[in-house]
Amino acid sequence: MSDTWRWLQGELEELNVGAALILCADHLDKSSIDQARKLAEDKAVRLEIADAIDHPSYPIVSKAPGYPLLTALELATWARERKQKLLINCWMGVNRAAAISAAVMMEVEKLTLVQTAEILAAKRGRLAWTASLGVRKAYSKAQVLHARQR
Repeated sequence: MSDTWRWLQGELEELNVGAALILCADHLDKSSIDQARKLAEDKAVRLEIADAIDHPSYPIVSKAPGYPLLTALELATWARERKQKLLINCWMGVNRAAAISAAVMMEVEKLTLVQTAEILAAKRGRLAWTASLGVRKAYSKAQVLHARQR
């Protein structure tokens, strides 16, 4: 079993995870994706795999078709309707997962940027706030996205 999918072998039911979004399709080969889909099916987890590029100029919180935020929002709604949780995962778990998690929290929970950052920091520890990682840019875009919808 690949370490990439170790979390899919874990206690997803115990954690009440009903859906998972993987944001690193660019790091995976077809056999690895097939392996993940089989594991998710065996665990009754809805799995989506998106290609979110880990680069400061990538518009990760865009709501345009083809970007991962729409998929994340749809999965979050799907999981909430079933009173389950959504797992958002990427290769390193720093940039993409944090940015999409923040945007989903702001959209679905109607949290402010500060509230979202405080919750994420409490649950995950402090995030890397370097411009080269793009997290700050993604959070700024998430804040603008949230402000426009008020």
